[in-house]
Amino acid sequence: LEISSTINSIAGIHLKRGSFSESVMCYKRSLKMKELILDSEDIDCLETKRNLAWARFKQTRYTDALSILNRVLAVLKTKHTDNELNLIITLEMIASVFFKKRAYRKAKLNYEEVLNMKLVRFGESHRQYVSTLHNIALVHGEEGNLDSALELLTDVLHKKTILLGNKHPEVGKTQSDLAHLHFIRHEFDESRKKCGEALKIFVDAKFPKNHTYMKELNIRQSEVGKAGDVPLTCVC
Repeated sequence: LEISSTINSIAGIHLKRGSFSESVMCYKRSLKMKELILDSEDIDCLETKRNLAWARFKQTRYTDALSILNRVLAVLKTKHTDNELNLIITLEMIASVFFKKRAYRKAKLNYEEVLNMKLVRFGESHRQYVSTLHNIALVHGEEGNLDSALELLTDVLHKKTILLGNKHPEVGKTQSDLAHLHFIRHEFDESRKKCGEALKIFVDAKFPKNHTYMKELNIRQSEVGKAGDVPLTCVC
């Protein structure tokens, strides 16, 4: 088990580095070793399967990821009913897969189930609760419910600022998402403002240009810049 745990850790490193194929290979190897010793429905095996599913998700192999996650969920609901945290994590991963597959109704249903579980477990002022609320806001935006999305994201920004401080990258991520929402609503001045605020946070955090948040923000800067034909600069 020690060797399989080490391989599992290596898989996690590959995942963080974006080496998704290597991550999948290591998770599969770790799982195979664990299943020689443990029952395949042991919680340790289920967690490795879930990690494997997430690596597949990162490869954009959404159908594969969903298949694995649904099998994990079924076992959690029948044999590990007392392990609520693993159930929350798995349900939220499934919601994320549905979101990427543009199955927004299913994504929202799963996110809302997770939100209710987190409310009971953590309370509405907890970072975990706010993170899921952010995801629900994004679903509303994709469904075209722009007023609802704006209301939720504004609330998320307020909560994150209180929890994390106004310089935290997750606050910047919310500013960036708000910039995109304002752009869709043709509120270009507000979109530029949010882009600038997000950029300052990311620059202060010393994020490289290839960071996911920076690349996403660059797209949003470009779209709103073209809309108003005004170049965007950091408000440092």
